[in-house]
Amino acid sequence: MPTLGRRAVVAVAPLPVVRALLVHALGVGPEPFWRLDVEPLAVVRMTVSDDRVAVRWRSATE
Repeated sequence: MPTLGRRAVVAVAPLPVVRALLVHALGVGPEPFWRLDVEPLAVVRMTVSDDRVAVRWRSATE
């Protein structure tokens, strides 16, 4: 992944878009798309640095 510097992006998106972004960023291919358990209104935080991608999410009820 290209280095874009440190910046924050906030996006409000439907679940299929969030899943697509996650499988793309993680480089895992399309197979886990439907198995990602991301709840509606979840907060997803993705940190990209060099070759590392860290993803954390929490549900809106936590």
